[in-house]
Amino acid sequence: MSEAAGLVKEYFDQQSNVYSSWYRADTPDGCAFLERKARVLECVGPNAGVLLDIGCGSGVMSRELAAQASEYIGMDVAAGMIDAARAATTDLRNVQFRVGDVTRIDVANRSIDTVCAIGLLEYLDDPDAALREMRRVLRPGGRLILSVPYPYSPWRIWEQWVYLPARRALTALVPLRTPYLLTHRFYSVGEYRRLTGRHGFQLDRVEFYNFPLLPRPFDVLAPGLTAMTVKLASPLRRTPLKFMGTGFVALSTAR
Repeated sequence: MSEAAGLVKEYFDQQSNVYSSWYRADTPDGCAFLERKARVLECVGPNAGVLLDIGCGSGVMSRELAAQASEYIGMDVAAGMIDAARAATTDLRNVQFRVGDVTRIDVANRSIDTVCAIGLLEYLDDPDAALREMRRVLRPGGRLILSVPYPYSPWRIWEQWVYLPARRALTALVPLRTPYLLTHRFYSVGEYRRLTGRHGFQLDRVEFYNFPLLPRPFDVLAPGLTAMTVKLASPLRRTPLKFMGTGFVALSTAR
């Protein structure tokens, strides 16, 4: 496991007891996660067959995905997340969970109908290795549903080029907390299409999500107003202004 992958594993192991609370609607990140979850469930749809949820976390979508699948397999690199997911779904009979690495998926070739990997690709230092494995386990015609952060929304441009540099400069002068060490990678639709296309996937559908109107840190300072504006702005995903979304969910078919 690379150093970067080790940092991701350690971070999410540490967050396993609180991860589900991130999906609260009364915070800016909670709004984004719930918007993303809704778009994912729309893309999955009914009759998902055997579904592999890579990076399932603490089971924040396991119950809903299992209801749309004949069999649900949740996988995460963090053992703490898998423990939390199992505890949250003890009443479900068509689910199983396992600790696993996305670059070495312990699943037979062509045995999966739907692969979901939500909030995963941006943390990977070798996305090609992960996509090769996803293609290997999918049946021909199987579906791949991924989410990625989008770099060109106005909110994201402000965050990356104004807010975060200013925060890093301030933290260097006044170290107020432990620095965030994980690296996020961003993808345009074209970059995503080319990346997945190299591994035999055809991009069929893109759904943008999360349209915050308040830039950071003002969204954090006014969470109620942020939640309201995100909900009001959600229909933008059906308009030419969809690029204002901070991320997108992509549905692809294995050729």
